[in-house]
Parts: sequence; structure tokens; C-alpha cells
Amino acid sequence: MIRTLTVASVFAIGVVSGALAQDAAQNQDDQTDEFLTVVEEMKGRYADGDYGDVKQDLDYLQQLVAQKRLEALSTLLPEPLDGWTAADVQNTNAGAFGGGLNASRQYSKDGEQVTVSIVVDSPILSQLGAIFANPSFAQASGATILRINGQQVVAQEGDLRIGLGTKLVTLEGTATQDNKVAYVESLDLDGIEDFE
Repeated sequence: MIRTLTVASVFAIGVVSGALAQDAAQNQDDQTDEFLTVVEEMKGRYADGDYGDVKQDLDYLQQLVAQKRLEALSTLLPEPLDGWTAADVQNTNAGAFGGGLNASRQYSKDGEQVTVSIVVDSPILSQLGAIFANPSFAQASGATILRINGQQVVAQEGDLRIGLGTKLVTLEGTATQDNKVAYVESLDLDGIEDFE
């Protein structure tokens, strides 16, 4: 067990260090500097045999990477449509609880509101895949299947859901279906599907 941890830790440190060395010159923001600082400190702790601290460092580095991914995911939320206002983006990292990453934003106009959410890395998405792959599953539960810009969209009880591989886009709220469809049309669905 200790030997496996040692080999895995050496590999992780080597991969992280190599990748960061190439990108360090281009990415000098505070989080990147913090990431590099933790990696350097972790090397020393690893050399001293402080494997518990190394594990904590690796967990912290994962949180920093998740934060960067959330920031990138947030950029895929649409700008407000003409006449609409947008609230601040809400980001959630529920990865530790099996919930994945979620970026959402609420849009409002004349008493209507719609919240657009993008979820990635959630284990539940693999279970929902059958619904999006086979429209008869969705229709059996009372949903309607729409085609918007060539993309299958599940409409149920006023909400719209789009499955994009391992990503899920949801539009909820009091806005009319036409306004929700307009927000679907404004999404960069290819960018969401390609998100890493």
C-alpha cells in the first residue's frame, strides 16, 4: 500500500510539475502562483515522507483546478438577451459530494425569470443519458421533445433540459417557453459539449 502511494505520488508530482513548467510563463495570475507554490512545498513534504500532508496538498490542488474549471464553465453562460438583466453567476463545486460542477445565472425581464444552469462531472448525468439518447423514455414520463438548432431538448413542466454527452443544461423559471427557447438558441452548445 505504501509502495503504491509512493509510485502514484511520484507520478502525480512529475506530471503536475512538467505541465506547470510549460504553462508557468503564460499563466501568472494569483491562483496559478498559489498552485505552483503548493506543488513546490508538496515536493519537500514528499521527500520528507509526510504522505498525509502530501495527500492534503493534492486535495487542495484539485480544489484550485476545480475553481479554474468553474471560472471557464461560467463563460459559457449566455449574455442577457435584449431587454433582459442578468444576476451574478453562481458557481457550485459539489464534486466532493458526487454532484460535479455547476454554473448558473438568473435572467429577468418584466416579471419573467429564467435560470440557465450547466452541470458537468456529475455521476447522475450518465444515468440521464438514456433519456436523452431515446426520446421514448422522456415521452413516457410526460415530457415533450423539441428540436432547437438541430439539438434535442426535453421539455417538461415548463423546464427545458439538454443532454450534451457528460454535460446537462437546464433552463427553469417563470419565463415563457418561447423566451426559454430564445436562451437555448443563444447558448454555445458546441462549446459546452467540448468543455473539459
